[in-house]
Amino acid sequence: MIDIAQLISTTTISLNELSKQTTALGTGLQNAAPGNKNGNPSNSVQYLLDISDALADIAKKCEELTLLSMQYRDTQKNHD
Repeated sequence: MIDIAQLISTTTISLNELSKQTTALGTGLQNAAPGNKNGNPSNSVQYLLDISDALADIAKKCEELTLLSMQYRDTQKNHD
């Protein structure tokens, strides 16, 4: 059976990679199709950048879960 910390770590790595790729996609789209006259990005670009931020936030929460999982495991070992 897979260790929960391992699963969370794998998920974190995947989310961070997805975040990077989404940012790259948004940047590429911004370069190919610049925003409006005011310099604001198009809705598609903004959507991709927002998704990238959300994925990065979820990855950060996963990292926090990893730390909690490790702390819990350490306290369990101390009680045994």
